[in-house]
Amino acid sequence: FPRSYRLLVLNDATACAYGYLSSTRFARVFLFVVGSGLGGGLAERGRFVDYPAEVGHTVVNIGGERCRCGKVGCAELFAGGRGMEERYERLTGRRLDCAEIWRGWRDDPRKFRVVDGALWV
Repeated sequence: FPRSYRLLVLNDATACAYGYLSSTRFARVFLFVVGSGLGGGLAERGRFVDYPAEVGHTVVNIGGERCRCGKVGCAELFAGGRGMEERYERLTGRRLDCAEIWRGWRDDPRKFRVVDGALWV
């Protein structure tokens, strides 16, 4: 191939923020992504900001559990999908996916406890 191409690798939240910025009139966009974990992306004045916002690894519980990143008490352990699933399984012995935990959480005290922890973050 005679042409050379630049390859740009972004995390999903930064890529989404950049895409959203290009479709709005805002000068700056911060996008918060909740999936299996927590992420954030920042785009400003038509360009992405060159670092991922690791909001999922912000410590919110100093005496909490150890995260996969090595820190203790990360927000992702409470509010990320995988963390919610693992907390529910520890409480009940049953494995549910995050969407099922959110369904009916007001009527089930164990689901409520997990969701309340996520909303607290």
